[in-house]
Amino acid sequence: MTDTLHPLVKFNLVLLLFFLIFGGLYLASSFLIPMTFAGILAMLMTPLCAKLESRRIPKAIASFICILLLLLFVGGIGFALSTQIASFGEDLPQIEKNLNEQLTSIQGFVQNIFGLSPEQQKEMVQGSSSENGGVGSMVVSFLNSFTGIMANSLLVLVYMFLLLYYRSRFPTFIMKAISNDQKEQARHIMIESSQVAQQYLIGRGILILVLFVLYSIGLNIVGLDNAIFLSMIAALLSIIPYVGNILGLAILLMMALAQGGGSSLYIGILIVLTITQFIESYLLEPFIVGAEVDIHPFFTVVIIIIGELIWGVPGMILAIPILAVVKIIFSHIPFLEPYAYLIGDTRESDNA
Repeated sequence: MTDTLHPLVKFNLVLLLFFLIFGGLYLASSFLIPMTFAGILAMLMTPLCAKLESRRIPKAIASFICILLLLLFVGGIGFALSTQIASFGEDLPQIEKNLNEQLTSIQGFVQNIFGLSPEQQKEMVQGSSSENGGVGSMVVSFLNSFTGIMANSLLVLVYMFLLLYYRSRFPTFIMKAISNDQKEQARHIMIESSQVAQQYLIGRGILILVLFVLYSIGLNIVGLDNAIFLSMIAALLSIIPYVGNILGLAILLMMALAQGGGSSLYIGILIVLTITQFIESYLLEPFIVGAEVDIHPFFTVVIIIIGELIWGVPGMILAIPILAVVKIIFSHIPFLEPYAYLIGDTRESDNA
């Protein structure tokens, strides 16, 4: 039936479908966010779970072992951060003192340029804080966010266990729901989608580790205090493409300001991040993450913005692997194959 429609009508129908999908994703975010995290993590742990089951370990125990290993991994990262936070906390009084001195000089600069006295600047900052509800509302908001994160984390673990335990039912359902001539195509889609999710998560984890090492070496060389702790933060933020790197740079520059470093320290930080990002983007990521995850830079930015609008920070983290899976699905459906080409990384063919 779609072959008889005008191409413009088909394009508008696809756009309408996308808007309906995005609306549904936004309305069901409280359910879909933990479920999506659980689904991607379950894809990551499926090979290990299958290997444990092949050694005659019961499926429930194998699924539990996979979740336990994941918790140990996350706990190890948390322990490493906590040790660095303890060291960082000892320097907080000096950091606060240096930051106040730098803010005082900035206030003087603003006064000279815009004619605003330090008291007027303070009133403006306090006014914006009161509009946001003050410290009390900030504390309540933080507690609510922390409670929500803990509840969603528990849901992710529960969903992940169920997905691992009943993972054979979902492909079987898909095979029963489609016609015989589509079974082979569906099988390829499921295999490639699982592989691309595994490849992205493992590759991103390796890249975070490499970034941490490079940041630590570079920031220690340029003389930034608490370089190891700040390198861990900047590397972990890189899980959000583009935006995470900008946030990491902002944190590093702010800590350089609090340290009272001169222009050489700022230039050194910029050089370290530029070289590291070049190594990550052009030398490591194409080989570690893989070609199947390659998304055109334009659509990478677009999907991150859409992910933030729909699901907030979790949407920014999940945007790339979800779009990579969508690209695989589109590439196996003739009607949607042009969209797979559009969102894929085709810079070489574009320049040809």
